[in-house]
Amino acid sequence: MEILLKAARDEYQSLADEQNSLLDGVSPNHKEGNWLTFEESCSLANLFPLSTLADEYVEFNSEERENVAQGKFAEHHADLSRLPTLYSHSSYWSESSCFSAKICILDPESMLQVFFLNPENIDAEVVWEFGPIFGSGWVGRNMFHAGVGRLKTILVATESASDAKIIRRALKAIG
Repeated sequence: MEILLKAARDEYQSLADEQNSLLDGVSPNHKEGNWLTFEESCSLANLFPLSTLADEYVEFNSEERENVAQGKFAEHHADLSRLPTLYSHSSYWSESSCFSAKICILDPESMLQVFFLNPENIDAEVVWEFGPIFGSGWVGRNMFHAGVGRLKTILVATESASDAKIIRRALKAIG
């Protein structure tokens, strides 16, 4: 596990270094050393168990939408702005989508390692959304087989060989 967390730490540092080079002399608010440390970013990511994040849609045109959609994270705006993200947007529509947009800045494997630091996330449900994957044309309907018993199977969806590698490493780490 520590090896995988080191990889997440290295990825975070690489992201911070990349941001530093992009913002060199452009943004005094984000000069080198002003980013959250990796440990601080992990603490921010684990302030609340994943299962407690609201996913109710907040109407985009509503007054105070941004604060309402940020939910529990609204009071942590200063920390969120100190994450070395390559983009910043406010197109989130719920507390959970705000969390995803603002905090989930590392690769999925790294974020899973970060979330695992909070024992309350151990039973967090991972949801695979068939609709967006199929609707976007990433996978054809013929790749899905109806009638498989839900209690006797596990569905693992990957996009590439690197995803398969991630799953193998995760299974090896827990088992």
